[in-house]
Amino acid sequence: MKKAISPDNKTEAKKPRQIKEMREYNSLDSAYVENFTDNPLEGKTAALLKAGYAGDNPHQEAYRMHRKLQDKIDTRTNEKKRNLASLAVHQLEKILKADADTVGYSNMNAAIKQGLDYSGHKPTDKVEIVEKEQSYEELLEQRKELDRLRPKSH
Repeated sequence: MKKAISPDNKTEAKKPRQIKEMREYNSLDSAYVENFTDNPLEGKTAALLKAGYAGDNPHQEAYRMHRKLQDKIDTRTNEKKRNLASLAVHQLEKILKADADTVGYSNMNAAIKQGLDYSGHKPTDKVEIVEKEQSYEELLEQRKELDRLRPKSH
């Protein structure tokens, strides 16, 4: 067997790497994405096994699949977040329309605050400090007033 020689005839030419073709998105991939996004706390391997994987090295395969399917996982996660936002707004409306005695006053209060926050009416966290200039005489008057109000110790 002859070795390939590079054009400068000094070193062996490297064979071009064969690029593996990406396989089609299949039912195992789809089931993995669904299982992982439905319960990410169980982990990648559990999601892969629930999806029906029966091969060797499930930990390695789960890692590989997760990296390969990250875009699909992100897409489904964002979809779930949008659906949760709609559900949360619906539940918030139900609480706000209910009788306060039925829901409870603390729940109603929390729902009102959350509703105002969602609608863009969250109270600001800024505190504005206004400086007021006073004369020495005004400060003495205030001091006398404070002294008069303070209880005397015997």
